[in-house]
Amino acid sequence: MARSESPTREQLITKIEQVYFPLFEADKTEFLALKAKLAKDPVTLKQFNSVWKDFLDTTAIIYSGVKNPNSDLEALLAYCEEEQGEFVSNIAYLKSQVAKLKTITCIKVNNSKQIIGLNPKCPAGFIKKKK
Repeated sequence: MARSESPTREQLITKIEQVYFPLFEADKTEFLALKAKLAKDPVTLKQFNSVWKDFLDTTAIIYSGVKNPNSDLEALLAYCEEEQGEFVSNIAYLKSQVAKLKTITCIKVNNSKQIIGLNPKCPAGFIKKKK
């Protein structure tokens, strides 16, 4: 029977850096693009901020774990895989929220405002412009 060898510490670090670090950077880019769209609605922005904080905290743990000579890299690799799946799910959810955002135009005398949100409502004194 052949005995399987465990990967070395350097091999695990290389795998994490080559596989997961680029994925995290791509996720970061997608999150920031979504933030610009979700920032127009306070409800969705609050959801985004919660997910964004989790992303930043998680990636900080992973980056510091790679640098720590005493960390369990096999556990860290499993954590990377689990969290990457969560990031993909969160991005998909936030994209669905962006798709649900509606824009209405509200008018008052000669002023008009565009309101964006999941359920946008005109401010007091404004009425919704008919299309």
